[in-house]
Amino acid sequence: MQSHDIYHYVEKCRSRKVKLQDFYEFDFIFAKDNLNMRNLKELCPTDTTSKLLMLGCYDNDPSSNGVIVDPYGSPYPDEYERVYDQCSRACRRFIDLLCA
Repeated sequence: MQSHDIYHYVEKCRSRKVKLQDFYEFDFIFAKDNLNMRNLKELCPTDTTSKLLMLGCYDNDPSSNGVIVDPYGSPYPDEYERVYDQCSRACRRFIDLLCA
């Protein structure tokens, strides 16, 4: 995060589990992989209007196959950089499509 000069934006952010209320508060909820998506679908109430999406599907690099692989536990430090790049591309493209 520091090498991308974004640490000051995220230093106080913490991840958390998805809550039932999230399906009513957010328009979009993103999954990184198929297991995340399956878990989200199991939690998702039938009366929600939020959309469940695979973030990696918005990555224009075809080698990603629509999945963002969790780098946690990888012995390769560059895996975190690869995932950061993939998420950045996917988020930028999603926003571009949303604003088009």
